[in-house]
Amino acid sequence: MTQPVNLARGMKIRMRIGMTFSVTFLCPFVLGLLLCAPSCRSTVLTSEDATLQEKIVDNLHGDHLDTITVVVSEARATLSGIVSSAAEREIAQRDAEQVEGVKAVANNVRIESP
Repeated sequence: MTQPVNLARGMKIRMRIGMTFSVTFLCPFVLGLLLCAPSCRSTVLTSEDATLQEKIVDNLHGDHLDTITVVVSEARATLSGIVSSAAEREIAQRDAEQVEGVKAVANNVRIESP
């Protein structure tokens, strides 16, 4: 004759092990996803950021500053590349700042003599 008590006891043990596994391994994973979510979003180029980036690049091309790379994230532009004078570096900064909607500009453009 089978003993239902043993079966119930076995189920309780499995449930405890399952819950322990869930709490021990899944909770940190879920917590990590929740904490990562805001920072992960910033790496995705939104349509607003893409529009700002395109406008800045257009301004730079208009001033013949084709060697500068533009990255926009959360309306903050980062300029990088190499120019031949401080004046060109300042023009690049101004070109980015003049675009409506840009909150900040990080000018990482280097000056190197040709």
